[in-house]
Amino acid sequence: MRRMDKIALITAASTRMALEDAGVQITQENRDRVGIILGTAFGATDVTVQFAGTLLTEGPASVNPILVPTLL
Repeated sequence: MRRMDKIALITAASTRMALEDAGVQITQENRDRVGIILGTAFGATDVTVQFAGTLLTEGPASVNPILVPTLL
């Protein structure tokens, strides 16, 4: 959770709440058949700003690699 951005944390919390509201429990038997669909127009802006700031001021070698999949 320390590496998750705010959007991912909200998504995880919302998913847990939706599963609880629906009375769905994820088990060994159904874990491959349960999922979520989430659509966003844009990811977390705080991560984008951090990524772009480092990229533009320090260059690509200084960008934290974990930020790349987080942006997507």
